[in-house]
Amino acid sequence: MKSNLRNILHSCSLILIAFLTIPISSCTGNNSGELKLSITTNIEVIFGAEGGSSIITYTIDNGTNEMRAEASTSDSWISIDSYSEYGIIEYTVSKNISSSDRIGKIAVSLNEQTIEITLTQLGTEESEDQVDVRCNAKTFWGLYYGKKISSKAGNYWIILSEDEIDEVGNLSPDSKYYRLDIFAPFAEDLENIRIPDGEYSYDQKNSYSQYTFTAENSSFITTDSFGTHTFTSFQEAELTINGSQIVLNATINGEKHRVEFDGDYTIKDFSPKDYGSTLEGDIVADLSNHTAIVSSYGDYWNCGYCNWWIEIIPNNEDFTGASFIIDFLTDSLDATDNLTGVYPSCGFSEEDPTKPAFGPNTFVPGMVISMEGHMTGTLYLEYKEHKTIAQAPLEEGFFEVKDNGDGTHTIFIEMYDDAPEPHKVTASWSGVLL
Repeated sequence: MKSNLRNILHSCSLILIAFLTIPISSCTGNNSGELKLSITTNIEVIFGAEGGSSIITYTIDNGTNEMRAEASTSDSWISIDSYSEYGIIEYTVSKNISSSDRIGKIAVSLNEQTIEITLTQLGTEESEDQVDVRCNAKTFWGLYYGKKISSKAGNYWIILSEDEIDEVGNLSPDSKYYRLDIFAPFAEDLENIRIPDGEYSYDQKNSYSQYTFTAENSSFITTDSFGTHTFTSFQEAELTINGSQIVLNATINGEKHRVEFDGDYTIKDFSPKDYGSTLEGDIVADLSNHTAIVSSYGDYWNCGYCNWWIEIIPNNEDFTGASFIIDFLTDSLDATDNLTGVYPSCGFSEEDPTKPAFGPNTFVPGMVISMEGHMTGTLYLEYKEHKTIAQAPLEEGFFEVKDNGDGTHTIFIEMYDDAPEPHKVTASWSGVLL
């Protein structure tokens, strides 16, 4: 199929498959006043791998030169450049860096009728003996660390594979993965992060320069039946990114691997911020199967009051579930058996907004204390099999401790995280404080 298409393409880059005339009106008959859209160029077009620009032409019978057909496409590798001039739609097809052909559509519309133009683009030519291992990756997992490593380049951390990766990045047993530590221009839209197009070189010196991927953190990963990881460095490698297409060529243990990914992808934003919450909405935490542990640390904050921690943690073997660290102060330096009461946030100092305004019978607000994202104070944490999947410093609100009179206590939490638009975190726990 591909060789036939290439032969046709060499003889004529654009092929007229059919000439299509479709009436816009749902009425039948030969009403001379009926608007009629006609496509006067090819409705099936073949492009080479290099891509390029072309036009679609049309007429509107019984219309006027002020009328315009509109054009749209859902394929990221096709861009509609203009349809503002009567009778002409301009579009561009980007380079296909994959060895596979691809098919896309352009919809030309007027009123309620649509005509589809089919574009077939050939893949890059490649002889099979050039590749020892081929991976048609269906799985993409990625994080964006922004300027965390370098102030001159954004850091994009991605994994490609034919095998599965869960939502927090855990690899599956008996699987193979390609991990890439990419440095490129900073992401322009943190709500829809995309790796900039370009040719990326394999950086043996780990310079963190733009349009490179590092040797220290890029590798081929295999897992055994127990999930144990083995990391193998690339001997040589090159990476090309063009829109939704990612192609990696790497030599690993003397074998040439070619990894191709083509599809929509999501990269989570882990770039440094002035807040630490990763919550995406309000949280009502389930603490029905949890243990609460209380500890006294004396004047830990050197503020003249006794510092306490209440840790509420999942009561299961794999440590899955919500968790709280409540960092609070009582009204003296003496430890006490009576912790009942309502504890609001002490907030932050007016003189130094980065430091808590410590006060008696308050909780210490959570805060980020390092570029690496380390946190202290009062925190909400969510785990899945011992791994953190969500976190939030808790800045405002209150918690309350009630003595139930039977050796148990109830703790009620109503707090807000440090996000620019704070999320509400509520929970209730009852049991024996250990």
